[in-house]
Amino acid sequence: GIVYPSERDPTELFQALSSIRSNGPTKLLLSFRAAVHEGLLAEFAAAHGVQDMVEILPPLPYQAALEEMLRADGLVLMQASNCNGQIPAKLYEYLRARRPILCLSDFAGDTWRELERAGLRHGAVRSDAQQIGNLLTRALTQGQDGLLPSEQSVQKASRAGRARLLATWLDECTQSIPT
Repeated sequence: GIVYPSERDPTELFQALSSIRSNGPTKLLLSFRAAVHEGLLAEFAAAHGVQDMVEILPPLPYQAALEEMLRADGLVLMQASNCNGQIPAKLYEYLRARRPILCLSDFAGDTWRELERAGLRHGAVRSDAQQIGNLLTRALTQGQDGLLPSEQSVQKASRAGRARLLATWLDECTQSIPT
């Protein structure tokens, strides 16, 4: 998804990648698909010496992008604290994909709270390179525990689940309307 220079500033993510690199070789490859600010990402990768740990990929049709999510080893979701009252739609796609989610956000924000309700126990503050590095290292060395959504949250995040929720809300609204 789009990497906005402020709302999804990847500076600390690239610092964390550099730190991981300094500890020796790694099999970590971070793919940015349809990021829009590809030049900025390439500059960050070069500045931190992690070009081989980052790939910048063009957009895909929606269905192909969803299929790619289903095959990913993990999915990164970035949201800055100036967006604490927002939840990106990508979060629901990530839940539905049933893949480990590495959330880089503010723990006081709605994005993290929603993922916490979904069963995630590990995340990192988007602006803290050390926390991000710890989260990435954890994902590489300790597996998926605490990074996977619960099955119930996956079902609720599906289109059918979201449609049921909308129908419930609409039913509640219409019950209070006098006839």
